[in-house]
Formats: sequence, structure tokens, C-alpha cells
Amino acid sequence: GSRQKRLLDDVAQLGYGVSNRLAWSPDGRWLSVTRKGGLWLVSRDGAVVKELVSYAPQKGSAYLFAWSPNGKQIAFTQQFGYYPADYLGLGIIEVETKKVVVVTKENPNAGWAWLLTWAPDGQRVGLLWGAQGKMFTLSDKTTSVKIPNCAGEIRELVWSPDSNWL
Repeated sequence: GSRQKRLLDDVAQLGYGVSNRLAWSPDGRWLSVTRKGGLWLVSRDGAVVKELVSYAPQKGSAYLFAWSPNGKQIAFTQQFGYYPADYLGLGIIEVETKKVVVVTKENPNAGWAWLLTWAPDGQRVGLLWGAQGKMFTLSDKTTSVKIPNCAGEIRELVWSPDSNWL
């Protein structure tokens, strides 16, 4: 219809790179996208484009992300340094303030991050990292391995409704 708008045109004008991951915020106000190693938000009407995480080798590049259930935060994985990475990390960014908390940094030999998802209660993040599924509790940054040695066998991470099982 006549209300169609290409939301990513403004992001495309930012330069080279492929917009390879997209996700709507839980309230539908923002479309999030990774591009040029950064994490961007585009408003529903396309009028506002905000960069949340910018690419810089010392700060890392964002490549995998997931909105928190309440839409106030985004979990994202980072590659720090040039390829091959110095280390890989998991960060949480506050959408309004752009404040980033690094939850963990891993040796790049741990493998690539494949899947990322928030628990329904918003207190934990699940991540398939290399051959292991890991659960990160955000309040104290603890890690527990829930799915060992699953490389190539897991295609999706799903939380139980009570957020206790990944």
C-alpha cells in the first residue's frame, strides 16, 4: 500500500557492509540491525536512525544480538580485535543510555557464538558458544554450562516458561 517505506535505506547510506541481522523491539517501536560491525536502531517510521554500538577493533564489533523481554536492553556478542579475534565477548547495552556492561570475555578458541536468547524473566541470557550452550545470570555474571558438547546438533535455544531451563 501507500504506507510502505524502506526502513533500511538510511542505514544503507552509512557505508559499506551488509545488514545481516534484524529484529523488532518487543514494543515494535524499533528495528535493530547489525551493519559495519555496529548495532543500529531504526524507528518504525524510518525517521530516526541511532547507532548503539559502533565498530572499533579495541571496542569490538557486534554481530549477534537479542532484545530483552522488556525492551530496555539488548544482549550482543562482540569480536574484539582484528580477525582472528583477540577475544570474544558478551555485552548488555541499555537502549536509552547506551551504557554497556561486559558480561564475559572468552578466548577465541572457545568457538563462535551461534545463538543468543533471553530468558522470559529477563534475568539470564542463553548463548550457544562453540560446542557448548551457556547460561549467564546477569545479576552476578555467573556462568553455568547447561548443554555440553552439542556442536552441530543444536539449531535453536529455547527457555522453559519459568526461565530455569535452557
